[in-house]
Amino acid sequence: MSVLHPLPRSSRRSDLDVLPAQVAFGPVDWLAFDPLDVAVFVRAVDGIAWVAPAVPYTVTLDGGDVGFPVVTFDAMPGLAGSHVRIEGRRVHGRTTDVTRAAALVSAFLEREEDLQALVLQELRRDIDDANVPAQALNDAVAAAQASAAIAVPAADRAEDAAADAADWAAVARNNFVVRAFAGNGATVAFDLGIDPGSANNCFVTVNGAPQRLDAYSVNGTILTFTAAPAGDGVAQNIEVRFGSRFAVGTPADGSVSKLKLAASSVDETKIDPAAAAAIRTLLGIKPSAYVSAHKNGTSQTTITAAVKVTFTTEARDTATWYDAPNSRLQPNVACTMAVRAVLYFSSAGMATGDECLALIRKNGATIATGSFRAEGATGGQAEVSFDVEFNGSTDYVEIFAQGSGSAKTVLGGADVSYLQAKAV
Repeated sequence: MSVLHPLPRSSRRSDLDVLPAQVAFGPVDWLAFDPLDVAVFVRAVDGIAWVAPAVPYTVTLDGGDVGFPVVTFDAMPGLAGSHVRIEGRRVHGRTTDVTRAAALVSAFLEREEDLQALVLQELRRDIDDANVPAQALNDAVAAAQASAAIAVPAADRAEDAAADAADWAAVARNNFVVRAFAGNGATVAFDLGIDPGSANNCFVTVNGAPQRLDAYSVNGTILTFTAAPAGDGVAQNIEVRFGSRFAVGTPADGSVSKLKLAASSVDETKIDPAAAAAIRTLLGIKPSAYVSAHKNGTSQTTITAAVKVTFTTEARDTATWYDAPNSRLQPNVACTMAVRAVLYFSSAGMATGDECLALIRKNGATIATGSFRAEGATGGQAEVSFDVEFNGSTDYVEIFAQGSGSAKTVLGGADVSYLQAKAV
């Protein structure tokens, strides 16, 4: 339990009903340290998805710098009976130096621990949220498949049965094709003149005795015996009968409708990524992914020009969106990710006033910068974070380092230099 700000177990989320003429909501029953850490969504009376409000609003904290969030809209956010969701969404970070004169300051340490605790609470909530929509998607797909199977019209089934009956009638109307040959004890291959399709479609006798299937084979129009049939070479003592061969058609691309699919024949491996994304959007499901990578102890020297930082070891990649060999984050689903990079620059080559930068680059262009300025020959961390939008195909993010003065070194410790990203 925190000494400064008690933080009981909580999902840090409050869902409130909209009453007639209501524009203010809260204070809710959980603490926030900054109004920017509070997210607001609305849902229609009979709606399913939570969406960003169309009506402008402000967030204040009831109680001072640390307090209980209150959301005030410029007008009613929706009809009476609709809903407002207020939830904590703090991006992980460090804001306070907890030491003074080489000694820990308990108040500062308490505050930092409080911040870490509430971020972990929100992470637990978001992980639980991600598991529920995944199951809902599976249930929705299964239900759609079952509905498709049930919806097959009786007329279609009758039509299929009639087509099968017509095929068998066609077989019955066709007489067998008969070929006769004279065996001579030496010849094993005989040309039928027509391709019967396979040995299974042939009935073969020698001197009136039926032959087993393993006594001959068929390749195209040629029937070949495993042993030459005996005979005088004159009398036609070999008879081959075979039926008509029906060509088996292959459906053209895009010609099979959903009514022809068996129940439970489609799983997640058969769903087109674009279709899956459309289903997620329809159900209000956001992509769930978390990436964490580090340098695995390999330090890297940089110069005044920006140099790409290599994070070649994945600690976690729940959606396989991180390309470790190329140190590149590239989601294959359109989404927004909170990207954070921390680089620790060693004291080597460091002088007072030297500036070290951590850069987030999207598609090769810098979109966010974090810095560390040296006070003497000491090392330190540069940290940068940014919410990056990805198009799900070509967009990617890489981390770069840059330092002024002489060459600088980014330490490779997994606990001091790392990359993190989370779908939001």
